[in-house]
Amino acid sequence: EPLRAVPASVTVVDSETVTALGAHRLDDLALRLPNLASDSSPLTGFSGRYVRGVNAGARNIGFDSGYAVFVDGVYAGRFAAANLVLQDVERVEYLPGPQGTLFGRNTTLGVVNVVTRRPDGTARAAVDLGIGSDGYRRLQADAAAPLGRDWALSGSVGRESRDGLVENAYLDTTGNDVDVRDGRLMLTGRAAGWDTTVALDHYRSAPDLIARQRLEGYGALPPREAGNDLPGRLEDEDYGASLTLQRDLNAGTFTSISAFRRFDTAADVDDDAWEVPAQHLIDWTERTDQFSQELRFAADRGAWRYLTGAYLLAMDSVSSRTVTSFFGQARADGELDARTYALFATAGYDLTEDLEAEAGLRWTRESKDLEGYTQDGGGVLLDFDLADDRSVTSVTPAASLRYTFGEQATAFVRYAQGFKSGGFNADLVTAPAITPLEFDDERVDTVETGVKSRWLDNRLRLDLTLFRTSYRDLQVSQYEVLPGATLPTLRITNAASADTTGVELGAELLLGAWRIAADVGQTHSEVDDFTDPLGPGTGNWAGNGLGGPEWTTSLLVAHTRSLGRMGELTVTAEHLFQDALGGDLDGDPLTRSDALALTNLRAELAFGANRQWHLAAWVDNVFDTERVIERHRAAAPGLLMLIGFPPEIADSTVGLYNDPRTFGLEFGLRL
Repeated sequence: EPLRAVPASVTVVDSETVTALGAHRLDDLALRLPNLASDSSPLTGFSGRYVRGVNAGARNIGFDSGYAVFVDGVYAGRFAAANLVLQDVERVEYLPGPQGTLFGRNTTLGVVNVVTRRPDGTARAAVDLGIGSDGYRRLQADAAAPLGRDWALSGSVGRESRDGLVENAYLDTTGNDVDVRDGRLMLTGRAAGWDTTVALDHYRSAPDLIARQRLEGYGALPPREAGNDLPGRLEDEDYGASLTLQRDLNAGTFTSISAFRRFDTAADVDDDAWEVPAQHLIDWTERTDQFSQELRFAADRGAWRYLTGAYLLAMDSVSSRTVTSFFGQARADGELDARTYALFATAGYDLTEDLEAEAGLRWTRESKDLEGYTQDGGGVLLDFDLADDRSVTSVTPAASLRYTFGEQATAFVRYAQGFKSGGFNADLVTAPAITPLEFDDERVDTVETGVKSRWLDNRLRLDLTLFRTSYRDLQVSQYEVLPGATLPTLRITNAASADTTGVELGAELLLGAWRIAADVGQTHSEVDDFTDPLGPGTGNWAGNGLGGPEWTTSLLVAHTRSLGRMGELTVTAEHLFQDALGGDLDGDPLTRSDALALTNLRAELAFGANRQWHLAAWVDNVFDTERVIERHRAAAPGLLMLIGFPPEIADSTVGLYNDPRTFGLEFGLRL
């Protein structure tokens, strides 16, 4: 239904805007969406994405993210697989908050839904080439063609590469380069009365080196200089296939979506960021195979509208991770099988011509079987061999009211409850008695109200949403040095309660050849009760923030001018701001990134008889801003002090800076 009619906060980025922004990956849009933030770390499995103030991270196979990415109705999978390439995209939809009655996969923080362009029986083709600073190279091509009367095929391929931007003086290398390849095929048609779509896709990212640097305190290095003694790496591979069947019946429309996906990752990380092997993460590997089946039936019958669905998700994951230090090597291996069964329904009814009520309900049954979790402590950590399982059933409701004020505006109020099942901390841990293996379920209640309006013959859009979210047993991942310990350890526990409140504002003005658009998000997040966060007698972290940025803003100004026979020139300028983010819930300022403000410019000339050729020049980070986008305390300071480092090492930090100014050219042809 039209964006203005949806009784919830929704932001849509269409394909034209994706192109105008020069966005190639999903994370490129993070700063452009209100109250969605990312630290942009190349370590995707460790990076922080924040939705309305809450960290959406999921570092190991036993911990789910409350944030989900769907592509054409298919859940994209594990958290690290969610930064996909925006290839041949029709639009990107962002829906914050619990969305369990609209999508098969349950979410508590929100959904990003990517809709790709379907072949429609019309022949088309496009190719884009890009070159830029720091060895940047990009090739993207897509095409579609009819296959007879009822079928059509489309395909796209891409390759993007760039040299590293961090100088590693110790190894005489550069780090954090880019090397991404992707491809997608889609076949659509009609068979035996069914509208049929078959999709195949593949993605691989394999940068040569990953580097972190010492930021502040003892041994700090200048921006974008590292001293790692381990040549870090990160390899991600994600591929899958889906089959979508849809049929219009007399009573409504039936849809079936079947999909299989596999995600593999492997990483080596110099966690201490020093020239000595104090703490290295070696062969951190993870593989997840997932199968999903979704069935939906939707109908619109006069004053009634409804959607019913059933969902199955089977995820089988294995992981292995090794840490080395001066005193030995520890390794943890885990295997987890997870199953989700769900039924969901939403019904809407027109109470009057202008007032609509909607209600939804979701039943979820989730089970997690930790078939094996073995840790070989190697004299550094304790040894253990465990197996466990857990299951839970949950019912979560949603309800909304929407009132339409003529053709100009709609107002809405919405309540939704979310649920995220507990799990197992299948990671390197000190000992189960100190860092509990199992953590509890999380529950979320969200209330939002807003107004969506269009004025001046749809040339002016003004949208406003206010929200409040309350968490019970918020799942919290912490990397802390426990009292009396030397080594840091990863803990996943539950904070009894927390709240976030905020506002989201979107505006767009079309004034002749000008387009001006702005999105503003503001969130205040706070722990209400988190007693003994690091074990008995460690106090209460009530009043501390949840780590997300307080403000996110984006401003875009574009002007299009005809140059006669030379073509049409569009100049786009944007300014992006993201407040400080990250940090542990203990309020430690040495674990938060800097606030980041960036200005980007792009000029594109479309020329040719049908404007089929285009030439673009772009500059990102025009003013060469330098800010820390990832910061945490140096790993294992106690170990470093044991070999002669001074006590000041305990207050040093490691992390990453944002990318410097980059620039380039693009040339393309669309037929």
